[in-house]
Amino acid sequence: MSIEAMRNAVEAMDKHDFEMADHILCQAIAEAEKQEPDDVTKLKGEIGVLVGLLGSAQQVIETIDAENAEESEALIHLHMKITYAIRGASIL
Repeated sequence: MSIEAMRNAVEAMDKHDFEMADHILCQAIAEAEKQEPDDVTKLKGEIGVLVGLLGSAQQVIETIDAENAEESEALIHLHMKITYAIRGASIL
């Protein structure tokens, strides 16, 4: 998956356009699958590691109590970003 695709997906998530982010990630993964099999296997392994880290971060976020509405909104937004990133990677 290209760095540019990842940046575009994060930008879409920042704009709360999760459908576009999902589309970008799915398209990038489909393109990655067209690469040589060894590259795809390596990418899937790297993505798997990242998904594990994101899952751990998500668990930590769920334990944080926001002190105000702004923090609460930021935590919810971050939680949603991680959820969509994990979903995008799960189609592998």
